[in-house]
Amino acid sequence: MDFTPEQLKQLMREAIREEREAERRELQEVADRRLHNTELLLRNYKYLKAHAENAVYEAEEVESAQDILQDLMLGRNSVTVESIKRSAARTVVIMNHVDRMLNAYESICLNSSRDTDPRKWDAIYSKYIREPQLSVAEIARNHGVVEQVIYDDLRDAKTFLGVLFFGIDGVPDRRKKKGKRP
Repeated sequence: MDFTPEQLKQLMREAIREEREAERRELQEVADRRLHNTELLLRNYKYLKAHAENAVYEAEEVESAQDILQDLMLGRNSVTVESIKRSAARTVVIMNHVDRMLNAYESICLNSSRDTDPRKWDAIYSKYIREPQLSVAEIARNHGVVEQVIYDDLRDAKTFLGVLFFGIDGVPDRRKKKGKRP
């Protein structure tokens, strides 16, 4: 089958467009997985913390926090089929990392010049970490704002925490799609 030069150009444009779309979908999947994993770490914070504090095994017996987080980002979370020893040690490593990053986030928020950042920290702390946990309605009432503001704060905080938890793999892709705003 022979193609005219114009047909070849059209085929090449279509191939490039499809490749870019596949890359965009892949980046979106990574971003979705990062946000999902950040949410899971926060939602299960107390349970994971209790598991880590009561683990019998030492954290030195397993890979680094970055290796574990990379496995989570790539969907290679096979903890459910691994030994209890490996799971306990991995939990200790990851919770030490999460705690350090939560401390960093708290410091960033409380020392920020933006007046909304301390509220974002309080929203994360109150919803996921403190005992007893507060509902979004209670947090909103404490800050004198509507619930949607707290939901927005939580979303923004989780995005930032994703960067702290996952490093460069947690940085959101802000490239603009033609004709669309990020």
